[in-house]
Amino acid sequence: MGLLVWWRSRFESRAPEGVRDYPWWLPTCMAGIMVVVAVIAVAQRGELIPPGPAAVAGLMTVVTCVGQQVTGRPWPPAVMTAATIGGVVWLLLDPVQQDFAPVLLMVMVGTVTATAGAWWGIAAGVASIATLITVAVTGELADVGIYVGGVLLGFEVGFTLLWQNRALVAERSGQHAEWERATIAERQRIARDIHDVVGHSLSVTLLHLTGARHALESDRDIDEAIDALRDAERVGREAMADIRRTVGLLATEGTDSAALPGVEDIAALVESVRGAGLSVSYRTDGSPNVSPGTGLALYRITQESLANVAKHAPASAAAVRLEFTPAQARVTVENGLATRPRGHRRAGSGLTGMADRAAQLGGSVQAGPDPNAPRWVVDARLPVSGATRIADCAWKVVTGDVNRTK
Repeated sequence: MGLLVWWRSRFESRAPEGVRDYPWWLPTCMAGIMVVVAVIAVAQRGELIPPGPAAVAGLMTVVTCVGQQVTGRPWPPAVMTAATIGGVVWLLLDPVQQDFAPVLLMVMVGTVTATAGAWWGIAAGVASIATLITVAVTGELADVGIYVGGVLLGFEVGFTLLWQNRALVAERSGQHAEWERATIAERQRIARDIHDVVGHSLSVTLLHLTGARHALESDRDIDEAIDALRDAERVGREAMADIRRTVGLLATEGTDSAALPGVEDIAALVESVRGAGLSVSYRTDGSPNVSPGTGLALYRITQESLANVAKHAPASAAAVRLEFTPAQARVTVENGLATRPRGHRRAGSGLTGMADRAAQLGGSVQAGPDPNAPRWVVDARLPVSGATRIADCAWKVVTGDVNRTK
């Protein structure tokens, strides 16, 4: 067993490129078959012990195949074909009944086809068949048709191995590409989660710090300032715990048992923002019967929207509304426009992240100024029960600026 383990590791580290793709035991067995057949062919001629000229011919037929296994250096298929055919012709000069020498051509053709490709296999097969026919015509070689059929069978077996190996390599490449796509998607998801958590926590923390500063500057109310600072500390610690849990998914491969936030946590989210001094109303219509993934998306979209309100329009009132129907789940966050115009700045990564979250679930996010009122609206609609048709709105996020579409 130890010898097999050693040979396998040696093969996997030193085998030529065309041979390494196969299981370690297959090329080893092919080389072993070549040696066994060569020994039998030499023994049929009575020159195995003591070795005679036929032994040299037998060695000539296997030197390339065995040498490739031992040294790990590839032999050109033309050299392997020529050496094997030369040794077989040498052996056939001393004909015997039920000769095993032509079997070496069958194994060689299969090996060349499987390792060097179909065209090299065809060339080796044609050369082998031509050799057999020439020997049969000029010398004594019985049952040449059987040997020719054996060469064709060797090519078929080699081509089958070649086709299966290439299909396996293509499948592995596809799996690797899919793994890379899944890895990138997971990193993007975690990046969005961290962005949402950091953006929300910083916005709420800044609101608490602003409240503490106002309490000290205007009223000299130390108790109120301390309460605001404690709230800011609590929000920061909660954000750090959420970030650790999100990043921990990379190391634990999804085995973290801590529950991610969902629809039922939106009320507490609104309350925390309200406690930081932002005026927020909250309303829910319908039964929130959604999947955990949809619930997480609704929570993160609401979280990012409220963080944007605290960042760009902290003095305005905001309204959060959740609507649930059998076809879709919808969250709407409205607030007054910022006192400073947004100009023509690009849509931030927060809006892009919200759109990506919704798109992954078959939904959409429209965000922009309401054409009928001086307010900013984020309208996210996620399908429930397989519904993916999203109604058109008067605004949406586009690449670059946020523009009206109607």
